Amino acid sequence: MSLIELVKTKFLDEIRATAPGQWKVLVVDEHSKRLLTANVKDNDILSERVTMIDLITTYRPPEPNMQAMYLVMPTTQNIDRIIKDFTDKQNYASAWLYFTDRITERLLNRLVQSPANPYLQKVSDMYINFWAIESQVFSLYSPSHFFTMFSPPRSPSAQRAARDRLDEDLRFAARCIANVCIKMNENPVIRYYLPSHHPAVGPLSTFHRKQAEREDSGRADRWRDALGVGSKVDHSGDDHLCKILAVMVQEELDMYKRVNPDWPEPAQIPRPQSVMLITDRTMDMIAPFVHEFTYQAMANDLLPIINGNKFQYEFQGANGLKQKAVATLSENDSLWVETRHLHIKETIDKIIASLTEFNEANGVFSKT
Repeated sequence: MSLIELVKTKFLDEIRATAPGQWKVLVVDEHSKRLLTANVKDNDILSERVTMIDLITTYRPPEPNMQAMYLVMPTTQNIDRIIKDFTDKQNYASAWLYFTDRITERLLNRLVQSPANPYLQKVSDMYINFWAIESQVFSLYSPSHFFTMFSPPRSPSAQRAARDRLDEDLRFAARCIANVCIKMNENPVIRYYLPSHHPAVGPLSTFHRKQAEREDSGRADRWRDALGVGSKVDHSGDDHLCKILAVMVQEELDMYKRVNPDWPEPAQIPRPQSVMLITDRTMDMIAPFVHEFTYQAMANDLLPIINGNKFQYEFQGANGLKQKAVATLSENDSLWVETRHLHIKETIDKIIASLTEFNEANGVFSKT
């Protein structure tokens, strides 16, 4: 199944399963709303007995007779807002909570020990915190991570802060990657790029091995203990970016496996275990300076395409006047899907062949 369709189906299934047969309010945060609307149209949501879509950060008038479905990130701020909705005054009849990612034990305990607990009908982790941008492509939409991973600290005193930011961003990336694996029902073998011809880069390059050994002499034991607990992991100076990320992804998958021992579900058609390859930009330093010749890459290089999928252009209408239109490059455009990853010459040949075939099948459009 397409990754986009997988995400869309998951969202709609959870909306349908919330307060079946009853009208409900959908409460979202900014991040969850972007995730939702990137894959599901508002009309599709409202057709599932949803009266309105409200932001959790804005004022919402009380609806004490209405069911509420919360689709939010598992953050302290969002948990506090949910609790507030059922403290002193009751904003909704009951609450169905869906978190885009795994909620921590601390936040879950805070929630169940609050005045909101009697109103909770369901608490569920959706594991859907990633952007499905193509049928087989996803993104985190976090370009700032590049600088966190590869920019060295400005001074020795800034090394610890840079390393903490790196650990935080890598943990976020690991959880998002694990989300994709969980949704695709894959528990892969993880392999990572470990270069021998250059040292670690960015914040890792200034980390002293002796200091790491003083802080924790049992590195291998620590890794075994950390697997699946979601704890912050410290690493020695000869560890590279890909290795640290691979360990973190494995931790997240092991944690999910412990809670869901039957995962992954057996495939209908038996197949070997999948393999995940984790690499980084140091593996190929030249590619960013070279123009790619596939159709999609050239279109983004040469045209003002917005967010990789919207292109505004002008055309001459039947009245002879110039008009503006916006083309959306998505999975619904079959020609775009067929040609986007082809070399530009193959794309041109394919389009010419398709036009020729169309003219032959529709003589009325042929030149006379």
